[in-house]
Amino acid sequence: SVNNGTLSNCADSGATGLNLPKGIALNSDSTYAFITNNNSTVTQCSVSSGTLSNCGSSGTMKLYSPRGIVLNPAGTYAFIANSNRNTVSQCSVNNGTLSNCSETGSIFNSPYGIALNSTGTYALITNNGNSSISQCSINNGTLSNCVNTRVTQLNSPSGITINPAGTYAFITAGGNKVFQCSVNNGSLSNCAQTGFQ
Repeated sequence: SVNNGTLSNCADSGATGLNLPKGIALNSDSTYAFITNNNSTVTQCSVSSGTLSNCGSSGTMKLYSPRGIVLNPAGTYAFIANSNRNTVSQCSVNNGTLSNCSETGSIFNSPYGIALNSTGTYALITNNGNSSISQCSINNGTLSNCVNTRVTQLNSPSGITINPAGTYAFITAGGNKVFQCSVNNGSLSNCAQTGFQ
């Protein structure tokens, strides 16, 4: 449970068929979840009152040590970071099943985390391999115009999330650190360590 930003009453979610899960994403109305696994598969589960059930394979696709996963606001496609292939897979989503997956984007280096802004017009991807952040435009589910941004003191970034207004991002990094960066039209600036020092 979450109350004023505090977690409590934590328990096993009920998910089955997982293999060292790495990333998770919900659709916009929180009726199902996608979970990336260490064995290069994705598990799809129904969600009801915060409990996962009816978990199974989310379709057949070629993934390469998938980490982060995110759905576009409409829930019609998903982006999945392939950490062992330096690519991002873009898949169609239909009733919780992934299909028509293809690799998209460029310049990634062991991508781990991926986040979209609230309108789904750009993506930020953490590159664990070279400690940078890729910013890409999104057009009809395809990543393009990707550029890398290096953040001082950001070592081996992994997770990333963007606030709903799209004005800042939080990034987890090596050394048990979290960085907070300003976001302007998808570009990061004024990054600094936040939270526990």
